Amino acid sequence: MIAIRLRLALILTAGTTTVAALSLAPPGLAARSAVVTRGLDYLHAVQRSDGRFQDPAFTPWGVLAIAASGEDPTGSAWGGAGKSPVGYLESLNLEAHATQGATGNAPAYYAKMILAYVAAGRRASLKAAGRGRTDLVAKLLSFRRGDGRFSPAPTAPGIAAVNTTTWAVIALCAAQAESSVRADAVAWLRGQQLPDGGFSSNA
Repeated sequence: MIAIRLRLALILTAGTTTVAALSLAPPGLAARSAVVTRGLDYLHAVQRSDGRFQDPAFTPWGVLAIAASGEDPTGSAWGGAGKSPVGYLESLNLEAHATQGATGNAPAYYAKMILAYVAAGRRASLKAAGRGRTDLVAKLLSFRRGDGRFSPAPTAPGIAAVNTTTWAVIALCAAQAESSVRADAVAWLRGQQLPDGGFSSNA
């Protein structure tokens, strides 16, 4: 609940033009926290030889963390060409993995991929991502419902709708795409706020 409140606060107070989640540290940041350094050391330790962090569902989180620290997730420190976490994602048919392994929410998966591509400086590749040249934005939009929400379950559109719509708005902001869709999604989210100010994951 706390995490959902924080994400929604970013969206509902900052509007749909600023993505606080992607306010990444500038390259060459002079003073980096020892905690961040230890976190990066851990990521180095668990990174696989093909560049991934466990699987396609978790690798985007690694990309976001690396970029947020000010490092380049495509650079030689993270495996370089073809062996970085971004190179790993690029080697996959991303659509084929949308419902496999740890992926239980396909639209949230596509949102994470969009965020990872943008954080890695690959916004131009969003419409032809991975080996299958998947249009990540179009795939995310395919889970949009008529009232503005995004849901992974067509027959039960309330399941995980608040959480999924939150991620969809953040990702579309990062992609600088579909401003009217974002506005409709934010309007729907506002309507889901509970009397105590919080939000449930489901609608």
